[in-house]
Amino acid sequence: MLRSFGTIRNGIERIMDSNDVIANNMANINTIGFKQSSILFKDIREVEIQKLQGKQEYDPLSTASKSAGTLSLGPEVSKMMIDFSQGDFITTGNKLDFAISGEGFFTVQGKNNEELYTRKGNFTIDSQGFLSTTDGQRVINKDSNAPLRIEMQNKRPEDILVTQDGTITFGKEKIGALKISDFKDKTTLIPVDGAAFRNSDSTNGPTVARNTNVMQGSLETSNANSITTMLKSLESLRSYESMSGAMQTTSDTLQKVVNQVGRF
Repeated sequence: MLRSFGTIRNGIERIMDSNDVIANNMANINTIGFKQSSILFKDIREVEIQKLQGKQEYDPLSTASKSAGTLSLGPEVSKMMIDFSQGDFITTGNKLDFAISGEGFFTVQGKNNEELYTRKGNFTIDSQGFLSTTDGQRVINKDSNAPLRIEMQNKRPEDILVTQDGTITFGKEKIGALKISDFKDKTTLIPVDGAAFRNSDSTNGPTVARNTNVMQGSLETSNANSITTMLKSLESLRSYESMSGAMQTTSDTLQKVVNQVGRF
């Protein structure tokens, strides 16, 4: 009976983990380029339960005792899954707004000059003339593999043109290209800094994205659905209430065993 407290506790803690993920998805429903997450669980381990006959004492090495089955010790987090499916597109008309149709990520420079990858394409030009995300990450130039700088002297953002392959021009002058990266295995990507991702496996390096079109004047919305996310939140709440009820029932039963059965 005491073991059941630990099992239920593990269940409640995992529900809280799941609710944190759901809450993060809900908070980012309106975040451009956001990719929703989910969490997978597995049993910590299962233990075999032996059925004792009469006053027979438990002996793990005995072959006389019959197995009564197995008992799970509760769940633990197996892994975090990210849904990289494409969100919807909205037209903004802003020349510094970009969306990727198909596979791939905009490559940007994060802290310590590490490469990060994002679908959040509402860019701006910072005080030093670099094309940057709204989170302050500078967009990488495919041609130089360095932050893309746009000299705006005597130029207007409205004059910036970006082709479907990411080439950036001012009139007939090419000033760079957006570096669109992709990964054979996206499970190595870890969320960091808002809607950006970091690659956690050096053996799964970025490749040039194929079958990709860059759309200027458009943005990709979050792929988190408000209705679906709310339903998952309610499901998580019901599971929590169920576990809490099981904890109370187990506590009441143990109290009855101590106070009543122990008298005889």
